[in-house]
Amino acid sequence: MSKFLSSPYLIISLVWLVVILNFLGLHFGWYWQNWHFDKINHFLGGFFVGGVFFYFFQKKTVVLDLRGNWLITFVLVLGFTALVGVCWELFEFSLDQILGIGQKVTPLIAQGNVADTMGDLFFDLLGSGFFAIVYWKFVLFQGDRHVTGNEV
Repeated sequence: MSKFLSSPYLIISLVWLVVILNFLGLHFGWYWQNWHFDKINHFLGGFFVGGVFFYFFQKKTVVLDLRGNWLITFVLVLGFTALVGVCWELFEFSLDQILGIGQKVTPLIAQGNVADTMGDLFFDLLGSGFFAIVYWKFVLFQGDRHVTGNEV
């Protein structure tokens, strides 16, 4: 499990899963038929972004020691996820408002309202936080044994 969580295969698999689910959701109207679909996709997106964060920083202990202060690392992974989530929401906003793509396809292709945007960001952060907890449990701290940098 620890090798899978710290491998690029997980990141590639998650990005394809999110892209395929997003395409299918738009094509078949799942976003408008079931609001949970959007939340699941944002949770998976946050999980993916958390994976990206830990993948890039797992061997760069000079920049950030993931085994050091877990609270600082947790805040940094949530901050990174929030940055990516806000950029995604700005992208959706630009599709709807600036380019007018949303009105040509369907009235609510990307942006619903402020509550929808806040919910999206919340589930992004929830997914990323969940990845951080799973990563620490199965990769960095396996039981009581503290993993060294060479074993990751």
